[in-house]
Amino acid sequence: SVTMQHSLCCRCVVILDDTPAHEIYVRGNGWLISSNNPLEQIFLSVSEADLKVMSKKSHRIAKDMLDYRILANRVLR
Repeated sequence: SVTMQHSLCCRCVVILDDTPAHEIYVRGNGWLISSNNPLEQIFLSVSEADLKVMSKKSHRIAKDMLDYRILANRVLR
């Protein structure tokens, strides 16, 4: 979603629905929410997480996957 992509570009730590489309955007920068990993459990994990490091990982994912130059090159090739 655009909201999820915008959040990554703003260096936010994310909590996303556990779908195949979202899996590529969560690499140590947030959590996938599901019946096996409910929101309550994620909230408990947040207090122990290094949010600054996770924020940097979100920014790296955004630069690697969402930069317009990279997206345009992918379309033009």
